[in-house]
Amino acid sequence: MESKQNRVKIFFSCLMLLSLTGCVEAIAYLPSLIEAGGGAIAGLENVDVKAVVSQGISISDLQKIKKVAVVLGTGNQTQTNPSMAFPMTGGDLTNVMADNIALELMQLNYIVIERASIDKVLSEQKLQMSGIADPATAAQVGKILGIDAVVLGNVTSSQKTQISSGFMGIGSGITSAQVISNATMKVVGIEQANVIMMVTLSYKKGQSPTEAAKTMAIALTEKLKNPAGQKVSEK
Repeated sequence: MESKQNRVKIFFSCLMLLSLTGCVEAIAYLPSLIEAGGGAIAGLENVDVKAVVSQGISISDLQKIKKVAVVLGTGNQTQTNPSMAFPMTGGDLTNVMADNIALELMQLNYIVIERASIDKVLSEQKLQMSGIADPATAAQVGKILGIDAVVLGNVTSSQKTQISSGFMGIGSGITSAQVISNATMKVVGIEQANVIMMVTLSYKKGQSPTEAAKTMAIALTEKLKNPAGQKVSEK
């Protein structure tokens, strides 16, 4: 009798696991919670990262960057589905991601200037936020703020649809979430008003804006330490 009850319990446990199909995607991101060692980029198992350093820029130059400003959405911000009804350039997405990147960089021991300080300098200099995409303008603002570099970023987003099924068909449905598929960061040096490094990220499965902001900060930090470093890559 006890054996039969155990088999029943196992059977229903299996049904529960099968019904939680929405958790499958989350499992794919579990490796991102593991800190990778040996020079690998932590948390980027599902992301392809590439970095290019401008000629004449040494690793020592990059490692001197400690105080930065983060500006997201100054370039060609795009989305893969034109019919999507959310603003990209200067919208909530870019503002939230910029704040999250700044927060992550602060946790990685960088000094990050607040957005309000950037806005104040732009206003005083009668400059538009879009103008900061120009390295000369970015350097002009950076000198006033007393920072080492300005990090400019852009992202490409899309909508990801998931079909979830509840237990015995109850609670099933279709959900849609906004995910980041690609991201680009340019590091503008203040001294010479030039792009000293560019980092691109390609998300193999798409990441939520919050998680993408975290991986962008991690990738930038690791590439500033060692542009040619190896990273953990999903096989």
